[in-house]
Amino acid sequence: MTKGASEQEIRHALAEVRHPEIARTLVDLGMLKDITVKSNKVALTLALPLMGIPTQVRDYLINSLRQVLAVYGEILNRVVRHQAGSNKTHQAGNSPAVSSGTK
Repeated sequence: MTKGASEQEIRHALAEVRHPEIARTLVDLGMLKDITVKSNKVALTLALPLMGIPTQVRDYLINSLRQVLAVYGEILNRVVRHQAGSNKTHQAGNSPAVSSGTK
């Protein structure tokens, strides 16, 4: 794939990302929401269903999303993770900054 993919192509590609422990996509599970594409940057909400989701699973999900976007030359700019009523923002870069608050 090349740079400059349409928002629809990016949404379709992200919709194929599967949960590592459940044989369903993140969209099927209602975990992938609020996808915004601007330039070559993507922001989205990854709705984590459990407060204590294992770090390995969370990191796998975020890295899977990054890999899909990299194929299109897109950068995962921001992930907002919702866990049990909290709102955590993860800036997707080499040194992620995490802030938390309530919704």
